Amino acid sequence: MRLEAPEVSQMLVLRDRVESSGGRFVPAWSVWSLALSLFVFTNAIAQPVQLEDVVRAVVTDSPLISLEDARVRRAQGELQQAQGSLDWTATAESGWQRLYVVEARDGFLTDNLQDIDAWRTSIGISRQFRNGITIQPGVSFYIDANVNPAQSMGLTQTLPSLNLTIPLLRGYGADSPIATAERAARLGVEASQHGREYGTQRAVSSAVLVYWRCLALRHQFEVAENDHQEAQEFVQAIRGFVEQGQGEPLALDRASAGLAVQNVTLARSRAADEACRRELDVAMNGDGIGELPLPVGDFPEIDEN
Repeated sequence: MRLEAPEVSQMLVLRDRVESSGGRFVPAWSVWSLALSLFVFTNAIAQPVQLEDVVRAVVTDSPLISLEDARVRRAQGELQQAQGSLDWTATAESGWQRLYVVEARDGFLTDNLQDIDAWRTSIGISRQFRNGITIQPGVSFYIDANVNPAQSMGLTQTLPSLNLTIPLLRGYGADSPIATAERAARLGVEASQHGREYGTQRAVSSAVLVYWRCLALRHQFEVAENDHQEAQEFVQAIRGFVEQGQGEPLALDRASAGLAVQNVTLARSRAADEACRRELDVAMNGDGIGELPLPVGDFPEIDEN
């Protein structure tokens, strides 16, 4: 801590006044304590804030709450990924085949076979349920077979199908792997949501406690300022009486000692107030360096009934 030139000059003027009052000196520790009260702390610009401002700042801009929101979104993505196995899935398959059909001659079927080129296409959808059962309806047909159904024995006709897969040994029922994965992902979403609620309440509660503490320290600082002002006025009044010969120098010594105590109290109150305001600024997602919040408001009334 370094005193500027105006502060040093004020200290010297104060010392000259004390020395000229009846030839008595005030103890050195009281002079330096008074000089400490004249030191101007580097206070940032005050920004008045009320309780609702603190809560709003925490809820909207808190990095802790943003982290909890990210965890919720990640858990929701994992749930969607786990539920993706339960969605309907469309499948399509197409390819060339060589078919052997009954040879037709003069409108009659013979006992000979002929080979033809055919393009077979299968289209279907499938879904696996939570109990492990898979259902798959579909349809198959041939394109440009150029044979009548009698020659292919109905093979080239459009053929619907329905496949049903039921696990027999493992993977059936409520403990199937797909059901277990979805249940775990759903519980993960619920846990992340509870974590976000708890994180929000914790951040708001911590900021509110800091706000009430800073408000109390601010009131204490204001009381200390008023007491210090009254002590200064009292010392000035006693000095005037001593200079006029209407009082004893011992009374001035006692008043100056009381002022020195008020100086220390004021300095401590100022330091505690500024430190708490920096903590409140950090709780409101600030950096604790620039513009500091100034808590304003009244304490709630206590119901004694």
